Amino acid sequence: MLAAYARSQYEEMQVQTTPGRLVVMLYDGALRFLHMGLEALRRGERELMGLNLGKAQKILCELISTLDMDAGEPAGGLLSIYRYCVERLLRANAEDRGDYIEEVVRLLTPLRDAWDQAERAIHSQGAAMGVPAMAGVGR
Repeated sequence: MLAAYARSQYEEMQVQTTPGRLVVMLYDGALRFLHMGLEALRRGERELMGLNLGKAQKILCELISTLDMDAGEPAGGLLSIYRYCVERLLRANAEDRGDYIEEVVRLLTPLRDAWDQAERAIHSQGAAMGVPAMAGVGR
């Protein structure tokens, strides 16, 4: 019974989550792990810092892998930013540099906010046109 409920909740979330919303969720996860890594560094917990920075790096690698390089300059710009962030996090981990982690947070936060704003605009435009929330969602 519990497994059936969990599956139905999972399937409902898949239907309700658009690709743009998934990107925002990836940014949210990366930022959460960056903050956790920074706090661990400040407490002197290097192993925990490295674990959290590694999780943020994995999310950045996922963002890189989903870029459509045929989209032109915007994709190329994002690729450069993501690669730079991964490099900064590697150095932050190796050199215990909280300022590098903070720099990555400053780079990712406006990107996250832009994706969120675009997603909300698309959603509200679709709602204004009477398009169901599930329209256009790939599975």
